[in-house]
Amino acid sequence: MSDTFSTNFKAEIGKTLLSDSGQQIRLIKRISSGGEGEIFQTSSGFAAKIYHPENLRHTTVSKLRLMISRKISIPGVCWPCGLLKDGKQQIVGYLMPMASGKTLQHSIFSKPLLLKNFPGWKRQDLVKLALSCLKRIKKLHDCGILLGDINPLNFLVEDPESVWLVDTDSYQIENYCCPVGTVNFTPPELQGRDFNTFLRTPVHEHFAVATLLFMILLPGKPPYAHCG
Repeated sequence: MSDTFSTNFKAEIGKTLLSDSGQQIRLIKRISSGGEGEIFQTSSGFAAKIYHPENLRHTTVSKLRLMISRKISIPGVCWPCGLLKDGKQQIVGYLMPMASGKTLQHSIFSKPLLLKNFPGWKRQDLVKLALSCLKRIKKLHDCGILLGDINPLNFLVEDPESVWLVDTDSYQIENYCCPVGTVNFTPPELQGRDFNTFLRTPVHEHFAVATLLFMILLPGKPPYAHCG
């Protein structure tokens, strides 16, 4: 299959795209914007990630095709479910389930933020949140998938049992590595390495998961913040 990518597509509210099945999908609200692309609410009830043209490559699309073919459906995981094309049949992004909530980084990972966003929470709520994150991560691991980059900006929280994992197109699947990493969640032996050049192991992931749990239970405090 030969894929072509738009080199000048500009994502705007109101624009109409086509799904793999030919369904018309309209962008109706911009949710967020990042270095790779932008996230939109769509008329289909799903969210869309529209890549900046310079970030679309053959490896990006072949990885997305593999992810879509796996048809993974895990509650709380925004797994890619279909490619999106412009009117010229050029790939511009993909569809995924809608998520809601506030990021761990901006709602849990400091005591003042926790008190502001979830003033009624007690220790047991943090334990429930940690378990909710673990359940989703384990289901991905059971499918042979590593998150790779466990980043508190990619976990959205509504309540202790309602958690969404987003930015899943970076996950490590088969021979496709996770090309990014977050310093606090990267084990010592991987610090400073180019994440594009190797596959992570479950042991690497266990370090990141343990760090995540620590920072949920002791809000925002990295386990190695104090030396001596």
